[in-house]
Amino acid sequence: MESLITNHRQALANLQISFRRPFIDQIHWEERMIGVKGARGVGKTTLCLQYIAEKYGISNECLYVSMDNVFYPFATLIELAEKFWQRGGKHLFIDEIHKYPNWITELKNIYDSFPSLQVVFTGSSVLHIDNSIADLSRRVIIQTLHGLSFREFLEIETGKQFPKITLSEILKSHEAIAFKLISEIKPLKYFEEYLQIGYYPYYLQNKKTYSLKLSQMIHQVIESDLPVLTRIEPEQINKLKRLLFLLSQSVPFKPNLTKIGEIMQLSRQTIGNYIHLLSKAGLLRLIYSDRHNLSSLAKPEKGRKHSRNLFCKSTIGIAPCGNFRNRRF
Repeated sequence: MESLITNHRQALANLQISFRRPFIDQIHWEERMIGVKGARGVGKTTLCLQYIAEKYGISNECLYVSMDNVFYPFATLIELAEKFWQRGGKHLFIDEIHKYPNWITELKNIYDSFPSLQVVFTGSSVLHIDNSIADLSRRVIIQTLHGLSFREFLEIETGKQFPKITLSEILKSHEAIAFKLISEIKPLKYFEEYLQIGYYPYYLQNKKTYSLKLSQMIHQVIESDLPVLTRIEPEQINKLKRLLFLLSQSVPFKPNLTKIGEIMQLSRQTIGNYIHLLSKAGLLRLIYSDRHNLSSLAKPEKGRKHSRNLFCKSTIGIAPCGNFRNRRF
């Protein structure tokens, strides 16, 4: 336990708070069990550490643990929770929960065994909690963190605060809103850079290495996250990479699953499953038709990269960067 406390304090000491995301205030922190899921790289760890720093600091009542830590000293999550609770712990933050096997059942047991202990965990966007699995779904509140919006990017780059604007407000008075914004900043000055590097918060660390980190993130999602969280076999990883590469050459487009299957020598159903996996992992975004029929639920009307930053990066390291000016959005 002492090593975990040391790691907790070290993580807080290394935290560099350059931007506070409004999503922190949208989380229902009063709940006993909270899950924050999202695509790799969108800032889940930083968000939790920022909240801990604001709310608890180095208090012994709070503990941050990453399941990425190879020196995790306990055999189970339940043992961790018990030891922490016995020491007066009240708030347990578990990062990268999907790296731990059987996490759903153990979280359910922690919830039932330690009613005074709050648990906050983060995990991949692929996480799926079903009613049939240990009844965890009725015990936990799951909230999804996305990458930076253009508004957040503008706030970081300009140092100014911009209020959220709803779609109904835009439809009602878009001209007045536009004139007010351009009187304060020139949005198009920043838009091209946002499309290139603005979605994932780690651009704040070093803009020059953003492209390399993006490529590494894509590889980690396909080679590490998906095999852990799904039934995909290791030999299918290269097929997923190839599929993502093929899609990256023509998105946004209306996918022809049969034609793609012929190119990759896979069944139409397999291609459909792969596309949905890549979508859940945050690498693709599927757009469905507004037709109200069963077929529209099975086949997406269009597919595109999940964030526009992914357009300008080689999917598997061999494709040329895309050109935004030649793409339709």
